[in-house]
Amino acid sequence: MTIGFSQIVLILIIGVLLFGNFSNILKEIAQGIKVFQETLKK
Repeated sequence: MTIGFSQIVLILIIGVLLFGNFSNILKEIAQGIKVFQETLKK
């Protein structure tokens, strides 16, 4: 069984509905990645 694009979108929508503050989670992940990249450059 392969996972199609529509199934991935459906899972993301369910995740947004369950967690509600999905945008805040994305912002925190983005900040974490930025900090990680900055530490790699040093």
